[in-house]
Amino acid sequence: MSDTNSNGTHEVAGTSELENALITVELKLDETFEAAERQARADDEAGAGLVLEQVLDLIYDTFGSVIPYDRIGVATVEDDGQIVRSRWARSEADSLTMGTGYAAPLEDEAVQTILGSGEPLIVNDLEAYLEEHPGSQATRDIIEDGMRSGLTCPLANGGKPTGMMVFSSEERDVYSDKHRDIFKHIAAHVAAILERSRMFEKLIELNWQLRVASDALKYQASHDGLTK
Repeated sequence: MSDTNSNGTHEVAGTSELENALITVELKLDETFEAAERQARADDEAGAGLVLEQVLDLIYDTFGSVIPYDRIGVATVEDDGQIVRSRWARSEADSLTMGTGYAAPLEDEAVQTILGSGEPLIVNDLEAYLEEHPGSQATRDIIEDGMRSGLTCPLANGGKPTGMMVFSSEERDVYSDKHRDIFKHIAAHVAAILERSRMFEKLIELNWQLRVASDALKYQASHDGLTK
């Protein structure tokens, strides 16, 4: 009985701590967006990835007190729901094999299992999992990065799958139902923050494209087509 109460208290405290951290991240999101927009203007670039990357760095620096990990990766649903693409990853390990750009079709069995169920998946022995699923290149790459256990958490916004967040550890048998329940409690908040970050990125890119188009029109209006 005492163990159950202790675990319950730890879980509530941990969830509250993460919720407070997410509120801080959300408050900093506008500031991050404005800084990324200024950098995009100064560098004459769209600034794609800046907002999401900085927000995820804030999350990475915050979650470790409650959910154990040596690596976090985030993948988002793209191409009108056809694929899941790795957008960001950060690790304490020396190597980072599966960084950005890795993609898997949405109909992939492993992807469907996670996004379809809406439930976080715990794998406390990635090497044993790879033996059972030798076709899982993502698992193979994470193992090459030194990870031995993982907690894969689906993300959804408005009931629609938007991606997944993967916590990994260099140790086996790290994750438990407690960690799964904690993330489930904050999953909607995390998904909303990440979706808002992506919308900010798209706005920055659109503003940049409009500025480039405007500059091109000004050039055409002030230069003769034949003499330049």
